[in-house]
Amino acid sequence: YLGADIKTGYPTFAYPIVRLDGALISQTPAICQYALSKAGFQPKCIIKQAQSLQVALTAADTWAEFYAQYKDDKEPTDEFIKTRIYKFFKTLEAQLKQNNDGKGFYFDDKPSVADVFVYD
Repeated sequence: YLGADIKTGYPTFAYPIVRLDGALISQTPAICQYALSKAGFQPKCIIKQAQSLQVALTAADTWAEFYAQYKDDKEPTDEFIKTRIYKFFKTLEAQLKQNNDGKGFYFDDKPSVADVFVYD
């Protein structure tokens, strides 16, 4: 549990941590999902909300693996990009094409946490 200034509220593990509507929320995907939901930018269907978070976490995993490879080897190998990163991108593209054949957003007709994470 981090920081003397945040000792009241829901336990958190790591930064970033924000206080929203009197509650503590940590982890970038959770913060983004909250903010986008509050602003009306999440799918209305609860299944699509879960799938939107799934896409966002897949994008986060993609960048985490790429960064880990970059950090360890100084530069990702062609083999790593062709095998591992390509699979992530292929999945992200297939998910995008589920909505309007990939023309627009991941879900419905407005951005969601999926779009924010993939764009980032």
